[in-house]
Amino acid sequence: MSSDDEERKPESEKISLSLRLKKWKLLLAYHSKHLPKKLNFAYILFILSLFLFFAILIPNLAHRLPFPTERFPYVFWVQGTVSFLTNSSDPNSLVAASFAQIEIGGYSATADIQGKFSLQFVSQTRTEIPIIISWRNVTLIQRISFNDGQFEKSVLFTLG
Repeated sequence: MSSDDEERKPESEKISLSLRLKKWKLLLAYHSKHLPKKLNFAYILFILSLFLFFAILIPNLAHRLPFPTERFPYVFWVQGTVSFLTNSSDPNSLVAASFAQIEIGGYSATADIQGKFSLQFVSQTRTEIPIIISWRNVTLIQRISFNDGQFEKSVLFTLG
């Protein structure tokens, strides 16, 4: 190598590895000595308390946290029709189950005279949510599931 090649090297390559390590050690020692004076314990606790305050009071912020704070409930809406099968051999012999009771996790609705109902409820899970349909002396228990991003569902229940 000629002396012209060494002059073209950037400044960082001219310094040896041991000198660069020594430089970083000195910088680390300086900042580790002076950092506690700039950031005291009370200041760190204040920042932490503000962060927790906003994470608890603003639910959207808590949803965006990279760690789960708690399990938030989902709000779902189910609408549909309740029918009664009058003849078990003929699947087309459906009669509207007027004034049937529909219950989901403590929330209840009553079907109208045509058997239609609408119910909004809160659940901790999206899958296998039990629904209890009662009409006269017949009770039916079925389970429904919601896909990700789905909060409404239309269903048809047949009592028989």
